Amino acid sequence: MVSEQDRINNNKNKIEFFMRENLKVHVDKTDNFFYNGFIVKKLEEGIYIFKDDLLGDQHLFLSEIFKVEEFRELKEKPKYNNF
Repeated sequence: MVSEQDRINNNKNKIEFFMRENLKVHVDKTDNFFYNGFIVKKLEEGIYIFKDDLLGDQHLFLSEIFKVEEFRELKEKPKYNNF
């Protein structure tokens, strides 16, 4: 099992890479919300400005990130689209 500090350090490394390469990302937060967009800049240690596709500029706190990965479009429609 991954410790809290390992998760934070891993996410920090990913964020720094995605920000440097200007790649679109999907961020799952610990409060079950998510963002899709770009990490614009680092304000200070552990705090970033994130430009979400729908919400615009947001503060993104490293401690609130559950998972961050490169954004991928859905290649096919979901099997259950009745919702």
